[in-house]
Amino acid sequence: MKLGIVNIDSDFSNAIIRHPSENNYPMALISEKKELNEIDGLIIPMSGKTQLTAVIDWLIASQAHRQLFIWVFSKETLENEEIILRQLGANEIITKENNLLSLFLSIKNIDNWLNQKEIEPNGHLEGLLNSQNQTVIVNDGVKNLTRKEYLLLKTLYENEGNVVPYTELMTLAWPNNPEEHMYRLMNTMFHLRKKVNESVDFNISNVRSRGYVLRGKGSMKSII
Repeated sequence: MKLGIVNIDSDFSNAIIRHPSENNYPMALISEKKELNEIDGLIIPMSGKTQLTAVIDWLIASQAHRQLFIWVFSKETLENEEIILRQLGANEIITKENNLLSLFLSIKNIDNWLNQKEIEPNGHLEGLLNSQNQTVIVNDGVKNLTRKEYLLLKTLYENEGNVVPYTELMTLAWPNNPEEHMYRLMNTMFHLRKKVNESVDFNISNVRSRGYVLRGKGSMKSII
């Protein structure tokens, strides 16, 4: 697992890198959003609540990188701010009172879990989608989909159990100026979910402030 540490506070960030631990994960300071493509996990350190805006900015940028596991490490105890950070995609929030050792233990536990987790095939959903007719089987019936609906459903299906960010779906369906099409995405997903909401095989959920996820019913997969 390659880790990136956001360089919001250089002294604090370097203290994390230099911290003696049993973990031997490669770590690097990152200052630009494009560097998110090069890492597996992101640590966002914040010295105080005055840096909350910068932390939020990095969390929003990370929504396009659903493979990232994100830790926020704060020197101050957080209250309502913690709820906001979790809504924006922070997987784990650790405060100074938990100390740096707790951060590294969390990294180690998550890395072990990811390495041990078997990737489940989409076998129980095979055969439901028809690319030629752009249809989906819902229980005993066939539902016709628009081109955009089929494209979005196929993408969610291929990423079963994982949140697909709004930005990725908009870029896929409306590659020209995708940021201007949030309303179209919401409208298209509304009609798609209405067509498939009775399915006994899967459901589609909106993960607030992040994106959409398709889960096979009975699947033990979880969102990371």
